[in-house]
Amino acid sequence: MFDYNNDGLLHYEEFNQMQFLVQKANMSKRGSDSSLNAAHSALEPESIFAKIFFGPTLQRTVSFSDFLEFRQHFQEFILQLQFNEHVHANETTTTTTTVDAFGFAKLVLLHSRVEREKFNQMMRGVQKHANNCRRRSCRFSFQDYFHYFKLLNRLDELETALKICHLNGLTVDVEQFKRIVGLFANSRQQHLDHIAEILSAIFDENGDGILNSDEFCRHMRSRFTFGFSEQNYPHFSAVLKAMLSCAFQTAINFHHERRHC
Repeated sequence: MFDYNNDGLLHYEEFNQMQFLVQKANMSKRGSDSSLNAAHSALEPESIFAKIFFGPTLQRTVSFSDFLEFRQHFQEFILQLQFNEHVHANETTTTTTTVDAFGFAKLVLLHSRVEREKFNQMMRGVQKHANNCRRRSCRFSFQDYFHYFKLLNRLDELETALKICHLNGLTVDVEQFKRIVGLFANSRQQHLDHIAEILSAIFDENGDGILNSDEFCRHMRSRFTFGFSEQNYPHFSAVLKAMLSCAFQTAINFHHERRHC
């Protein structure tokens, strides 16, 4: 949309125009504020994002694949922060660090605003699953969480597959859910079965081994719609500042990797 000269690359001027239009749309939603509009009307030349993407003189161009790579780095960085929050305090976070079934369940339910009684019921299902686990299958790595996030990004397709099962009179037990989840991967990998099992345990409403598909989809969708309104997050500015700090660090890492490629 903003590649005005149609060369497949984004220039600083093009990106700045996009930034201006997005911010203008956001301002109109919140009401006019002249000082805020003046402060954020464009991506300033001294912005760290401008320098990371377009270089110190703003002459570098950025391809679509560059943006996709940056987005992946940023997503992984945020997910890693969330994952680390559920690592026990006495453990050192490494690439092989894992969380238990309860920690992973809390990550799954992040932002879903489950009532306490319902949450306790879900945790009892997780406890039952943990008691029946084989070997180390009740430990979850960051890669497990990342694969769960990738599955979450295909929620519309997953929800459609679950509806088709119900229309055909099929109950979605653990094995059936594993097969459905397997449709969204290049191959039936063990970690996807691992994830399907814990999700089934969390959303098995009455302990009969059957997934409550409606509740599962509703909670998963809340991961995208929890929002940052002041009503729900009175300290939004602090949260936003922390997120921007994370974004800046990710941008710096991305820039260093590009320089050494």
